[in-house]
Amino acid sequence: MKKKFLTLLVLVMAAVMITACGKSKDKTASDAKDGEEEQEEEIEKYNFVIWGRAEDLSEENGNWLKTRCDMFAAKYPDAEVTFEFAQYSPEEAMKAMEENREEAPDIYIFNSSQVDELVEDRLLTRLWGETEEYVLESNAQEISNLATYQEKVYGLPVSATPYVLYYDNAVYTPEDVANLETLLQKGRLAYPLNDQQYIAAFGDVDEAFLKSLKRNNNLLSTEDEAQGITYLQEGKVNAIVGDSNSYQQVQAVLGERMGVAALPTFTINGEIRQMNRIKEIQIVGVNPDCEEFEMSIALATYLGSADAQQMHYDMSGAIPVNINVINTLKEEPLIQIVGQVTTVEDLQRIQEALEEEEKAKEEKK
Repeated sequence: MKKKFLTLLVLVMAAVMITACGKSKDKTASDAKDGEEEQEEEIEKYNFVIWGRAEDLSEENGNWLKTRCDMFAAKYPDAEVTFEFAQYSPEEAMKAMEENREEAPDIYIFNSSQVDELVEDRLLTRLWGETEEYVLESNAQEISNLATYQEKVYGLPVSATPYVLYYDNAVYTPEDVANLETLLQKGRLAYPLNDQQYIAAFGDVDEAFLKSLKRNNNLLSTEDEAQGITYLQEGKVNAIVGDSNSYQQVQAVLGERMGVAALPTFTINGEIRQMNRIKEIQIVGVNPDCEEFEMSIALATYLGSADAQQMHYDMSGAIPVNINVINTLKEEPLIQIVGQVTTVEDLQRIQEALEEEEKAKEEKK
């Protein structure tokens, strides 16, 4: 009985093996015969959730973000690349991600003022290799510094919001507005000294310096930029400090008399310093928990490219930060501010000239 059972078992196993081999061959023949089905099964699929600002998703402005993403997808014809977009301001995006990490997007746009908190909350990916090199090599140091945390790069700069000194060119010359002391001697300036972002333009000055500015009769301390524009319209001041978003409003007030410049130098404790040029930059970041990590980095890099920044400017006037794009558009007044680099050598030259002037005054005495 056992012998018969064993014989039967061997026969069954042999039949199974023959059948299996037959199926394998059939599958191979089927694959060769029906290559299209096999190819469809092997198509890579990528879906990205992307959060962007209203102006970057506006149809009126050409929908820059969606347009660039569609162009990225076209670079991968053998893959299925899809996107889900949602409109969030940088502040709304950070709050939503902190409240629900699982619903966080793969890629989002944020402001440079948010870098520290986003990194500390583990919502932002550090960039490495060629992507990090691109950020450091294609931007002025002042720009790339705003995308770093503890000297490590965490995002791709895509546009800038510079500080802007708007002035009445019937009162000031470009040379007058290059220096804060001269500017205050020749006319009156409105400055938002109650706004932390505008205080930051002076760098690490002490409180005593700011108090002395507030005591200057030719400087009107304002609550915000809008109040400065009102003062300009009423003739109370001849210049105001704001940002690039106020360009058209100021132009409506001053017309052809409008002058535009970077923030000036100032003197503190006998040392000449350059005020900051950049209020903030907009940055593309990648969520460290995104599913398609390498492709997300590739997409973020594509959105931060020189070509993308040029298109961004053409569509909505977003001010680029890439050095090559700035050089192409250097005749534009607001872009000149971003491209204007005050080097250490420049400041040293100004300092030496000031010292020579003081020396000459002493000799005359």
